[in-house]
Amino acid sequence: MSPWRRAGPFLASAWERFVLAFQCHPEARQEDFESWLIRHANEIAAASSASVEQLRKDTQYYGPTLAACAEQAFTDRLASVGL
Repeated sequence: MSPWRRAGPFLASAWERFVLAFQCHPEARQEDFESWLIRHANEIAAASSASVEQLRKDTQYYGPTLAACAEQAFTDRLASVGL
């Protein structure tokens, strides 16, 4: 049996006490996102499914919830390994 455990549909995995892996960026912070948009402007412009305006709106909407969930996930993980 694999030591990796899946944490639901968001593709977060843990390997025993040693590794916590995410296929996303829970450490992303709302206040840092604008600089990310600037650095990736060309890729965003080339993507037909994304726009800077919509990404900004989504960041305003989802940012606070992401921050709270990420903090809880890391706090829970640290507690689960005794830290």
